[in-house]
Amino acid sequence: MQETTRSDTNGSFVVSGLAAGNYRLVVSNTGFETKEILVNIGFTGTPAPLRVSLVVGAVSTTINVQGREDDLIGVAESGTQGTVGETEIEDRPILRSGEVLETVPGLIITQHAGGGKANQYYLRGFNLDHGTDIAIFLDDMPLNLPSHAHARVTRI
Repeated sequence: MQETTRSDTNGSFVVSGLAAGNYRLVVSNTGFETKEILVNIGFTGTPAPLRVSLVVGAVSTTINVQGREDDLIGVAESGTQGTVGETEIEDRPILRSGEVLETVPGLIITQHAGGGKANQYYLRGFNLDHGTDIAIFLDDMPLNLPSHAHARVTRI
């Protein structure tokens, strides 16, 4: 005789309607090792609690890493030169537009103190002066030009 039951969200289950006797309980779940337990059901008719723990099954240790398609070793003029692909940008949570450029290794973009000013760029810890020391292009069109900088006037 074979009966099948499923556990609830807490892992509790009940097998009812069995006559007194010896049974083999088989507990299984995807991702876990199957466990077999010999159970003796007595004549009292009182349900006996049974605690069953399953061991996690074999875990795959295979990791698939996909690299970029472009190989710039020996070609690039700097460690930050390269291409950022669509997938790399789509996979990043972006709260401000400057974060798209932060896919460049070592580049940090932040808002300069005060509102309405240009972004402040830092490359590997060096201040790039609002973009006058860095060239940014989108489809071969320059996004930041030396004329986009601002200066401070001090009264003497």
